[in-house]
Amino acid sequence: MVAQESGVSPKHILGVLYGFSSGGVDLLKTQAHANTRTGVAFEAACTFLKDRESELEGYEPVASHGGFVALRRRPSPAAVVLPGLSPPPSDLVVCNPVTGQHVSLPRPSIWDESFVLLAHGTGFTLQIVNLELADAGMLQVQTFSSAKGKWDGVVATYANLPLGAPSRFVRPSPLVLDGVAYWLCKSESKSLGYHVLALPLDGQRQPAPIKFPDKVPKTRGRGDNFNTEDILLASTTVNGTRRLTLAAVANVTISLWTLDDDQAEKPARWTRHKCFDLWNITLEREGPLPVREKGDRVALECFSESGESGSLLFHHRMLYRIDLQSDKQTEKVSVAGIYCKRSSSNMCEYHTDDAAALLKT
Repeated sequence: MVAQESGVSPKHILGVLYGFSSGGVDLLKTQAHANTRTGVAFEAACTFLKDRESELEGYEPVASHGGFVALRRRPSPAAVVLPGLSPPPSDLVVCNPVTGQHVSLPRPSIWDESFVLLAHGTGFTLQIVNLELADAGMLQVQTFSSAKGKWDGVVATYANLPLGAPSRFVRPSPLVLDGVAYWLCKSESKSLGYHVLALPLDGQRQPAPIKFPDKVPKTRGRGDNFNTEDILLASTTVNGTRRLTLAAVANVTISLWTLDDDQAEKPARWTRHKCFDLWNITLEREGPLPVREKGDRVALECFSESGESGSLLFHHRMLYRIDLQSDKQTEKVSVAGIYCKRSSSNMCEYHTDDAAALLKT
């Protein structure tokens, strides 16, 4: 396991990274940059990605932290995977688009299902985590350190998951909060189903599942299933404390559920914290959402740590931002930008912890 994260509060959010519909990786500015250094860092990152467009063709961002971003490209053509076997590992790159650092990683020993990326000054560690052994109540972890320049051995750890029931990650990157990585997962076990998997990064505690709130609504009549874009992990400030938060979409309403007790070994207690009715917000403000039409969808893209309590980025023909702190409904939603993302691509926020220091070179 890697060392526990120190709890970085990003000061310089440059935008969001995503796999462009054709080509490489794109960086979209989603808010005004607070100062000149942040703007210069943004331009440096865009130049890096543009200059390497052909080299990064087919890659998507899967994790970002402290200026570093992990990029993945699945094998092409897609490999035929026989029942009971895992897909082959992907091509992996870790880079810092602002400083120009770029490392092509050797392929890991296990399937790269999910990732935890942590920055350490000018270095980084990348953990690959997968649920290949979930039906045995286990998960697998393999760590790459830039200091060592190689992968460590694969570690299998007991995850307290139901035996004999396969599980999968809903999204490839977790939310890291107070030294714990949290994933949205689905287990084929009827006793667990959708849940949050918590993995302490200090290596001193075992991972464990946290059950979903019982009253989270399913959307668009799919029974017991969510689409990937229907649910997203975030964090919000409640009474001065950052809390793990589950965002869920039902039609054009986004509900937030906060975890009251983060001790996974105890029964999880969730509280419905806030609810955003995008239709009513549109009527009150006469925008900024476009006129609603039959078949319109709201898709949750990623969580941003901007603002006092963070914000959600969601797609509704364009990319929009919801401020999770504002008490005024009409000030909650703003246009973040226009983008053209591959349907299979992940999206993640990109920030630098100290734009001034990164741009000294």
